[in-house]
Amino acid sequence: MDLFIVLDSSGSIGATNFEQVKSALVDLVSQLQIGPKKVQVWVINYGSVVETPIAFHNMPMAVFTKERLIQQIRGIRYMNGACTATGDALQEVRRICDKSCRSHREGISRVALVFTSGNSNCGAPVGSESSNLLFLTKASVFAVGIGSGVNTAELNAIATDKKYVIHVNNYLDLIGTMNNITIYTCGIPPFIIPNVKVETSA
Repeated sequence: MDLFIVLDSSGSIGATNFEQVKSALVDLVSQLQIGPKKVQVWVINYGSVVETPIAFHNMPMAVFTKERLIQQIRGIRYMNGACTATGDALQEVRRICDKSCRSHREGISRVALVFTSGNSNCGAPVGSESSNLLFLTKASVFAVGIGSGVNTAELNAIATDKKYVIHVNNYLDLIGTMNNITIYTCGIPPFIIPNVKVETSA
């Protein structure tokens, strides 16, 4: 699986909640098999601007271990962004996947997990960017809404399928829900190109 973790780091989140999200991500990564022929991970951190603090394709394969990934997740900074540019973050996922995702011929699924607690209010339109991500890269996008103020219509616009919309009451609940999210995302099948044989390792 090529996995993109998209973190809302806008001012509405708060530093304490952001640390709880990182703790939940450590739990998620701990359950995955990380490596060149296994799960590859990118982390997109965004507020009013978009950063990519963790990029599998930019690291030597020998050092991209689960332990190193967990260390990097713990070191992600809270941006305290002035606004929430979710569409721009999805646009960045598409740009990176175009260059660095593994071929569909390898039978690799592509998944983006978007964690947000608010409404996008700047940058590219969320709905069109999510549609582009599905159409152009064949990635499945999950929308994980956190808190009571989440715009459900926007979560539906982010997710590429209504069953990929997940809502938790608060950040502490997210930690308890992460096991189910991991199981769900790992069950996503790869996109298969019609009449093309999937390559397998000998």
